[in-house]
Amino acid sequence: MQSNATSRRRGFTLIELLVVIAIIAILASILFPVFAQAREKARQTGCLNNLKQIGTASMMYAQDYDDTLCLQYYTPLGAASGVTAGPWDITLMPYMKNEGVLKCPSDAVARQTGTQTRTYSWSRGPFGDTGVSSGVALATIPAPASLIHISERPHWLNRIGFRDFNVFNIPTEMGPFPQGATVPSGPPYHSGGWNFLFVDGHCKWSKVEATVSRAGVTYPKTIVSNGGTRVCQGTPAVPCGLWTRDEND
Repeated sequence: MQSNATSRRRGFTLIELLVVIAIIAILASILFPVFAQAREKARQTGCLNNLKQIGTASMMYAQDYDDTLCLQYYTPLGAASGVTAGPWDITLMPYMKNEGVLKCPSDAVARQTGTQTRTYSWSRGPFGDTGVSSGVALATIPAPASLIHISERPHWLNRIGFRDFNVFNIPTEMGPFPQGATVPSGPPYHSGGWNFLFVDGHCKWSKVEATVSRAGVTYPKTIVSNGGTRVCQGTPAVPCGLWTRDEND
């Protein structure tokens, strides 16, 4: 017959409990960032799917209108400018049929009260003269797979149906921008990069610096007047590369 001392169940000591707690804390510190990265990767994929649908809508519109992309925005006859104007998202809505595709799952920038989020903006290229111009014919774009069409711009004024902020010119305008800010504040949403839609309809993730030509490389007839010669500086402020239709624009 067992004695009372040997029949008692042995409990955990304080040291053992502390060791277990420490192990759990270490595992949590390792796993939580992994879970967060996995969640953001899923959001990045959702954002890419949104851009893919927008690209498909843009190509469908072009097929219906003599292989010409839609206008960046238009103002209906008799309508005021601003929110009553028709930006590209309104023009493409009959092809998208879902306002939800205009918002990236990672876009948490608050918009004005009562307005719906539009994460994406049309890239016009540096200063609006060498990118995907309003109503441009696809045949005039030499390399549609290498020209950025639409990208993320989580600005607090970028909202569905609003003419302003539906287009942007250079990577430094991308954001995110909190209300009242005049310069970018905060990193890109997706693992240090952004999602981009190209004119041919394909989408991919990239860091901004990978979308511009190398600094110091110059081309004729491009962007900035430098001593009378128009050159491309190849920076996020004056990008060539994937932001211009042609190096010789």
